[in-house]
Amino acid sequence: MPRRLRLSTRYSVNTGILIALVVGIVIIIEILSYRHNWRKDFTENKRHSLADQTISVLQDLSTPVEVTVFIPKGTPAYEEAKRLFALYEYESEMLTVNMVDPDLEPGMALEYDIRRYGVPVVFLEGERGRETITTVDEEQTTNALIKVTRGEKKSIYFLSGHGEPALDDTEMGGLSIAKKMLQDKNYDPQTLVLMRAEAVPEDCAVLVVCGPQTDITEPELEAIERYIDRRGRILFLIDPETVSSLKSLLEKYGLVLGDDMVVDRLSRLFGGDYLTPVLTTYSSNHAITRNFSLASFFPVARSVSTTDTPSVRTTWLAKTGEGSWAESNIEDLKKGIASFDPDTDRPGPVTLAAVSEIEAREDEAEESGNSKHAAVAVFGDSDFATNARITLSGNSDMFVNTVNWLGEEETLIAIRPRDPKFSPIILTPVEARMVLFLPVIALPGIVLIAGIYVFMRRSRHP
Repeated sequence: MPRRLRLSTRYSVNTGILIALVVGIVIIIEILSYRHNWRKDFTENKRHSLADQTISVLQDLSTPVEVTVFIPKGTPAYEEAKRLFALYEYESEMLTVNMVDPDLEPGMALEYDIRRYGVPVVFLEGERGRETITTVDEEQTTNALIKVTRGEKKSIYFLSGHGEPALDDTEMGGLSIAKKMLQDKNYDPQTLVLMRAEAVPEDCAVLVVCGPQTDITEPELEAIERYIDRRGRILFLIDPETVSSLKSLLEKYGLVLGDDMVVDRLSRLFGGDYLTPVLTTYSSNHAITRNFSLASFFPVARSVSTTDTPSVRTTWLAKTGEGSWAESNIEDLKKGIASFDPDTDRPGPVTLAAVSEIEAREDEAEESGNSKHAAVAVFGDSDFATNARITLSGNSDMFVNTVNWLGEEETLIAIRPRDPKFSPIILTPVEARMVLFLPVIALPGIVLIAGIYVFMRRSRHP
């Protein structure tokens, strides 16, 4: 074989091997990028990302969930739903989404008993049940996932009989919005008249004492203490100058209600008054507030402090800023003449929320076979959870996160989905003329002039 032919054959083989190697590397990179891809959302309002709570719910899925979306193709709603559910499928392999056009597949619509034309979405998870929503957004979708995967609802009892706001009250001072939020998280909020029941029900996952205006009686306090002794979980929302009978009970668990009212100068910057403390400092050592960054507003609040108590672990949750203090002279404060007194008042930051976990004795834990700790959370205000203010900034997240932690649903502790932020671009007249001039006139004009110049030059020098 001639030398030139041998060299050509060798080069061809080497080239073939090199091409195959490059193609193989590209294929491997493609496979790895498909299975281990990474994305980053740089939009200001995180339009192309899911909320932390949604991601937690998706990552916690242990059984397959099938989602069927009935929506006509070719509509804006179809594309929006397709985009949203693609984000859900990206976060969990347990979720399967089927987009169905009810006009093209009417038999499938009848099979799922879809009789109303709109945007129904059906969630199915094994034999646990079925949920249907008609509004395709992240909040409704995540709530449906929670309901269909959590199974039986947990009961939450709200103490009544002492002037507390009512669960079904839709007025500004009621709790109807908080009730709806808890129902969306698969809880069953109920009212408890402890004077009549004499004991906290056995199925109580969380007991809420929200804004009592009169003292709780001794038999009721004993019933509450018995509930804590059997590893109960309680949330106290206590306003200033109310329910003095609770102070001694809470001190047993390392929590102290202050005989004061918190003043905060920072609240004026947010359009409030001095008696609406702004909470901007949160504990990073507790699940309730670990990733919390939203401001919370507690109108007319008292301080909450912690003490060292045997077999009790206490943690502060939220504090006011430096420009606040706990005013002990409430009478002068009501007259509008109070000012900070370093001898009697507590300087800021002032704690307005704290929790304690009560460890069970080893003999009790072994006897019952239940290692769960009792837990008590105390807030120095109840108004933040009412209809008038629960939707304000981080108030709803603070309330629902605390209930989720007490109800041992830590997967649900996160910031809830927010409405997309609309950020229009507003141009001045000069900027508007520039936007018109540059892309429509200047750039095409430059290309046209350059083309004419090149054509003329080539005509002169063929």
